Amino acid sequence: MRELTAGNRFTAMPPKVLVAVDFDTPTPWAWQYAVQLAARLKFPLTFLGVVVPTAGADLGSGDGLYPEELAEGPKRQLQGVVQQCQKEGVGLEIFLTEGSFFQEVKRLVNSAGNFKFLVMGAPRTASLPEMEAFCRAIRELHRHFCGEILLVREQGSVTRLDNLGP
Repeated sequence: MRELTAGNRFTAMPPKVLVAVDFDTPTPWAWQYAVQLAARLKFPLTFLGVVVPTAGADLGSGDGLYPEELAEGPKRQLQGVVQQCQKEGVGLEIFLTEGSFFQEVKRLVNSAGNFKFLVMGAPRTASLPEMEAFCRAIRELHRHFCGEILLVREQGSVTRLDNLGP
């Protein structure tokens, strides 16, 4: 996708790194890796923080949130991302939303964001059925995303989607 610039010339959107964080399953190693990747590639970083709605919540999928609406844990994670990006000199764009985690990620990657990498964290303590469901959801997401999906299981352990097998 191209964007219009002054003088009616078209220029390509700069590539970006997207990190998607499920605030209900903290995976700080994912955003830490994403900041390092963006700094190394000199790409801007887009941070998507998703809160899964509580039972009976009347917010619809994709409803935006303000940072002050976050609980303390997610607020601290967001502050950590901002501080690390400032320290590394990485441009940062933040989206906060409430909804189904994978649906919200899919909505954002379907936008005209020019994302080259999608970084996501896998919980350390997930059971085998939970990890299998997580991997199925990531594979489904890959149908909507033509970039590279990187799954960070812990600090220093990164798996490309292609390496997960069928």
